[in-house]
Amino acid sequence: MAEQGARSSRSVTRSALSLYASTGAQAMKERIFMSITGTWNVNISTPIGMQAVVLELTEVGGVVEGIAKGSGENIPLIDPILDGNRLLWKQSITKPMRLNLTFDVTIDGNTLTGTSKAGMLPTSKVIGTRVIE
Repeated sequence: MAEQGARSSRSVTRSALSLYASTGAQAMKERIFMSITGTWNVNISTPIGMQAVVLELTEVGGVVEGIAKGSGENIPLIDPILDGNRLLWKQSITKPMRLNLTFDVTIDGNTLTGTSKAGMLPTSKVIGTRVIE
């Protein structure tokens, strides 16, 4: 009987350690996964051609800020919202033409994919990669 109790205790301990190891690894993966801070090379497939942008993102204490650099402009992100691995923001540009853009992207490690919408224009595909230094 004591031996059975010892086996049961070991089995619970192994299960608890296994659960801790898997949730600890998952938490670490989510922390890495959730990090958006960095420089991103982004391409936007627009109706007037491919637009290359460098996106600089920071996230501190849940507050996201960023600047998009391209076509000779440095444009701050307006109302950026990070919801899990999904990042939403707005932007007002003047080059190549005056537009108000809405972005909806998903970040997966060092890859960014999603869409951009400018008023009545068709949705544009957005892809990007984090610059690794």
